[in-house]
Amino acid sequence: MPRRPLVPMLLATAALGGGAALLTPSAQADASLRFSHTVVVDPQRLGSEPIIKADPSGGLYGSSIIGFSNSVSFLWKSQDHGQQWDLVNALPNAVPAQRPTFTHGGGDSEIVIGPRAPGGTGYTVSFYDLESLADIGVATSFDSGKTFSQQTTNALAGDVAGTDRQWGQLWRDPQGKDHLFLVYNALQSQNGKGTILRESLDYGKTWKNLGSGGTLEGVFDSGALGQLRVDRVGNVFFTSENSPRVNLVRGMRNKNGTYTFSSTLVNSEPGTDT
Repeated sequence: MPRRPLVPMLLATAALGGGAALLTPSAQADASLRFSHTVVVDPQRLGSEPIIKADPSGGLYGSSIIGFSNSVSFLWKSQDHGQQWDLVNALPNAVPAQRPTFTHGGGDSEIVIGPRAPGGTGYTVSFYDLESLADIGVATSFDSGKTFSQQTTNALAGDVAGTDRQWGQLWRDPQGKDHLFLVYNALQSQNGKGTILRESLDYGKTWKNLGSGGTLEGVFDSGALGQLRVDRVGNVFFTSENSPRVNLVRGMRNKNGTYTFSSTLVNSEPGTDT
């Protein structure tokens, strides 16, 4: 996909009233919404295509890629609503340095926030990183991003040669079991495009494919993907684009843990993209 120029990562946080804050419920909808001044997250490390996620305590997690040639995607955390940021697992660290896991990356990155896991000391944070269109590395933290467990690190989470633009989500079932999901483009499917959806029951250490609607047990052929979403009962949703058609893909969870997939055409106008 086209890459934007590398620039210092910038962030402006939303503020209500006198201080910076996360978006709040409708009870405070009458308060004036304004933004803080722009904050340079890291003046030394360049990046592009930044993403940001928040945990329920107000902790913010930001990531930016720097490109395949450097094998690095950075991950930062802020605990003061974005006023200051710390690089997660900075030097000295296992090669490649300055990132949460020992896997290589630099392509697309993704952050998934989940509730505290049994035995954990903070929120669950999973970091996904694209490895040179070859595969996807995933690692999970159980202490709100302070450390990442090598026991959950999997440099081959995609388990297929040729991957692009991954998204993730975590769902806790009624029995308290966490389900980590991964969806991505498979670049070497039968027609050169494809969508693979996977599930992990051990925070990314091992994965299984969901569905059998396409090549390599994927779901629907696709050229680009929208972000993955999971509802309270474990149903999964994402948009799938094969220009000019854009579909909403639904994976409805069955009682035995399998999924039944279907799609609805959203748009077919020329030039449409996700």
